[in-house]
Amino acid sequence: PTGLPMPLIAAEGHQNAGRPSSARVGQRGDDEGFYGTREYRLGDDLRRIHWRSSARHGSLVVAERETHLQPTVWICLDAQSGARFAAGGLFAWERCVKAAVSIMEASFRNGASVGLLVPGKDETFIAPKASEDQRWRILDALARVRAGGDIPLERVVVQMDASVRTALVIVTAYPTPGIADVAVRMVHSGAHVTVVYVEPSKSAPVPDAVMQAMDAAAEAGADTLIVPEDV
Repeated sequence: PTGLPMPLIAAEGHQNAGRPSSARVGQRGDDEGFYGTREYRLGDDLRRIHWRSSARHGSLVVAERETHLQPTVWICLDAQSGARFAAGGLFAWERCVKAAVSIMEASFRNGASVGLLVPGKDETFIAPKASEDQRWRILDALARVRAGGDIPLERVVVQMDASVRTALVIVTAYPTPGIADVAVRMVHSGAHVTVVYVEPSKSAPVPDAVMQAMDAAAEAGADTLIVPEDV
């Protein structure tokens, strides 16, 4: 799939996210000096599991280490069907996919590691990486994924490991109060959150609930972006 011709800077992330830094910082990360342990979260690399601590606690525990600051962008694509796509149908879904491609390309240009999360009929989970292979892996996944399923995006996003080095970009054709709520929670956890509303149709009126959800996300500190139907 190809992207939409739109200026999308949402993937730059919070603070230094999207702009690699050579400064060494004492933050939680993936390599170099040992920092500590914490409970396993959706999205953690299984290679980071600290098996001895996991056995002692009776649940999965991962090791955290100091690392160079590396930005991470998660593209979270809302694939739930039904009322969310009633106004624009397949056209709305295709535009969401194209918006995801644009976000991915902008993120890689900014030096970020990029991951993809699409809960639904064809559940897709691609852990973040920064490489040309990763770019083609995400493009291939976006070409195959379909709208559908009964798993709300917010139910999965809220389980993700988010920090000040993480940018979550939520792409949807129908923002809901649930999406606004999870945006609020992720902002409070320190992540940079952008809610991208891909307008399904100019002819269909925008539901009040959609704009209320976008306003709630913005009031909580999330960035919001409306992609008009004619883009």
